[in-house]
Amino acid sequence: MAPFSHRPHRCQREHSRRGERGASLLLSLLVLMVLLVVVAQVKYMAVVEMDHVAAYVEGTRYRRLAEAAVQDAVATLLMDVERDATGGDTAEGIEEEEAASEDLTASTDSKLDEWAHSESLIPVMGGDLHIVVEVVDEDRKINLLGMFAEDESERERRREMLMRLLDEVFEGTSNDFGIPEADFVLSGLEDWVEGNRGYVDPVPTPVLKKTNAQDELQEEPSSFEDEQHLPLTLLELSMLEGVAPVHLYGFIEEEVFFPGLLEYLTIWTHLELKPEPVEEDPFAQSPFEVADAEEEEGGTSEEGTTANPTNDGLVNLNTAPLAVLRAMAADEIPTSYLEKIVEFRKKIDEYEALGEEASSLLNSFGGGSDTETAGEEGSESMVEEEDEDITRFVFEDPNNLWEKIQDEFGIEPTFDSPIQNDFTSLFTTSSQVFTIRVLIAEHMPDEEESGAPIRRQSFRTVVWRMGSSEGHSMVTLRPLQAYWDPRRMAVDYGLDPEEYEEAQRQAMEDDYWNG
Repeated sequence: MAPFSHRPHRCQREHSRRGERGASLLLSLLVLMVLLVVVAQVKYMAVVEMDHVAAYVEGTRYRRLAEAAVQDAVATLLMDVERDATGGDTAEGIEEEEAASEDLTASTDSKLDEWAHSESLIPVMGGDLHIVVEVVDEDRKINLLGMFAEDESERERRREMLMRLLDEVFEGTSNDFGIPEADFVLSGLEDWVEGNRGYVDPVPTPVLKKTNAQDELQEEPSSFEDEQHLPLTLLELSMLEGVAPVHLYGFIEEEVFFPGLLEYLTIWTHLELKPEPVEEDPFAQSPFEVADAEEEEGGTSEEGTTANPTNDGLVNLNTAPLAVLRAMAADEIPTSYLEKIVEFRKKIDEYEALGEEASSLLNSFGGGSDTETAGEEGSESMVEEEDEDITRFVFEDPNNLWEKIQDEFGIEPTFDSPIQNDFTSLFTTSSQVFTIRVLIAEHMPDEEESGAPIRRQSFRTVVWRMGSSEGHSMVTLRPLQAYWDPRRMAVDYGLDPEEYEEAQRQAMEDDYWNG
């Protein structure tokens, strides 16, 4: 008898193999799917990393260009006041009227100044990038912190100004503030300053620095309830109920751009430079005290820089927009009279445009004798207009407001002298604090023929043109940072590609001949 075998029968082995057919194919497909997922994930991560690197390089490039444009604008602001310190240009052949004009632009800030013209601040550069530089003086705006002045009557007066501003600035739009809404916002701001910030402030608020006057009057530190937590930036207003980001940055409605509160309010026009704290001398009781005192008397001791005060919340009459003028004016002063003030200042732009037109016309008539004779009479009238003294459209003193408006338009004030004096006491004619805004734009590769540039990034910084006995210097109050600007390139900025290229070409030619 054959020994018992545990080996399966051949038929049984073939049957089991038939059940395993296709397993290797499934395993291969599974491995292939895993590899595809891994490869896709690696490719996705590589693309993301490349995009991050490209965005970082592009952002760094934009920031460096913005920093260069800011430095150029800062140099323009410093040159504006240094003309006064050097007595204007002393080169031979300079006319007295031109020297007087430079002295006026050095002692005042208006549309005559170079910093007020964006086209003169465009840095020379190549490539497909477009840069727009704007310098806006903060002194044209109402200081929000005036609502928290020590004098009660001044606080009420400033609060009424802000009420009128909020009521008028967005009039006729879907984001309009009425009197009840404006009062609600200002009441919320008062609660914010007192520390009652509700659910939006879950962490304790740091105690802010006090002014020099408060340091002298207050001997003992006050309690937490007595502290005022004044806003450090205007962006804190967006944390108040009823204030949306569009109210701060502006918005476009029915193809019209409405500037936001950042164009009418400021916190930078009442600055002071605190003295350095006095350090106790650890060797005051040493036996060498007499020798040290004699050495100090014989040598020169360096003192800290004493800065000239800012405008203490006064508004520049030469640059204040109509909404600010309306908010600061009494009800007895009609809006039509305030519009005449704005129209009076715009005469500078009209005469400058007329002068450019006359110059281009004279150049076109200089080619041939026939055309030169034909255009002689027309060009003479333009030259006469070009020689008009446009410095008379600058307010050198706020008290000259009424006289200049009357001489230009023949309008006499219909309100009393106390109202006039009260109005002009709120103004000055110079500016010390400026916001520098830089817009960088370029064409998208696939939309090169679409007209104005569309890709953009906006930057801004706030600087103080601080004056002292040692001269003027720039102090950065707010570092350069990116922000959202809702304005449109071609419409609101007026950035026409052809005009921009012509301005760039002219700037390069000027730099070449002045170089």
